[in-house]
Amino acid sequence: MVQLAESVDVVAAPVLLEVPVTSGRLAVVETTNPRTDAPLWPMMGCYAVLVSWRNDPVRVAMFVTYIRTNKLTVNLVYRDQSFGRERANPHGNEAVVTAAVAAGRWLFGTGRLEAHSPDRTDAGDRWACAVSPNPCVRAERHTSGFDSIKEGERILQVLNRSALPPFPTS
Repeated sequence: MVQLAESVDVVAAPVLLEVPVTSGRLAVVETTNPRTDAPLWPMMGCYAVLVSWRNDPVRVAMFVTYIRTNKLTVNLVYRDQSFGRERANPHGNEAVVTAAVAAGRWLFGTGRLEAHSPDRTDAGDRWACAVSPNPCVRAERHTSGFDSIKEGERILQVLNRSALPPFPTS
């Protein structure tokens, strides 16, 4: 089990995404890394996806941790169960995608993320292929050594109990 901080600090103010979603709006706030035991901890950060239709303390529905190396590389992606049902139509004339895919495309499209980890689960690979036209080749087997779902749930709890800014209005 990974070691987690009690809470995270906000690194950058939330940014409202101009993506229509089934239940409301999305925003992304950059925070410090919730993990305290990662070898690259000082070079890691987190993007928390806030949703407008929830109140404290469960405003964060998804997060992406990343590592700052030669590229901003995805480390772990997790979304809660109900967020998986949300749909987005990014520009009104494109195919409808999940809100998680829309958020990922925004993170990559704005340069906040630049690469995918080759060590990813089946679900992580589906997300990587959906958000990037050319994700890196996936490793033959997932080797991270921890349960991504269990740890994702724990990290989501840390994010939701942290003092995050209010949902942006513009």
